[in-house]
Amino acid sequence: MPYTIIAIVPPKEYTGYISILQRRWNQKYGAHEKDSTPEALKYPPHMTLESLGEVEKKKLNLVYSHVRKIAEKTKPFKVTVEGIRFFGTNEKYPGIYLGVEISEELGLLHEMLVEKLEKFEDKDRADKERKNYNPHMTIVGKDIGQEAYEQAKKDIPGSGWSPKFSFGADKICILQKAAGEEEYKIAKEYELAGSLRS
Repeated sequence: MPYTIIAIVPPKEYTGYISILQRRWNQKYGAHEKDSTPEALKYPPHMTLESLGEVEKKKLNLVYSHVRKIAEKTKPFKVTVEGIRFFGTNEKYPGIYLGVEISEELGLLHEMLVEKLEKFEDKDRADKERKNYNPHMTIVGKDIGQEAYEQAKKDIPGSGWSPKFSFGADKICILQKAAGEEEYKIAKEYELAGSLRS
């Protein structure tokens, strides 16, 4: 049963920038084991729209069909990334991420995906997705240690640096990893209605 995430992956010029930031900050603040991959680097840079967890293989085609149909009804829209944010507490899932503005289009897309896909996840998880949606792009994941997290909370705001950029979202991606694998890969891509891609 593959772990499945529905996401927006930025264009290459931004994924390169985000990947560099992830590598630098995971090297500085990450508390991962020496020989393991930091949590944030196990995924292509992305913004999660809906996280389904494990999906039975026999249900995957239905998931793909729902996502494709939603993509066909959704026009491309602008995603605005602004600022560095911190989430979680030192004890529970701390992390560092790029904040993403919730536009009307993004909120509607998220809501449609939750509504169509909630039957593939447990009810509590779907309710949480609906009520607490916080779009972001993870830079340092939950493997950051308490001391490093506290240090980052001092260093980063004090640097005066705050990223801001926008890009056009013109496709929905499905990220997956099989049980026993460490990294997620883009399994499927669905162009949004009206995308002008060659």
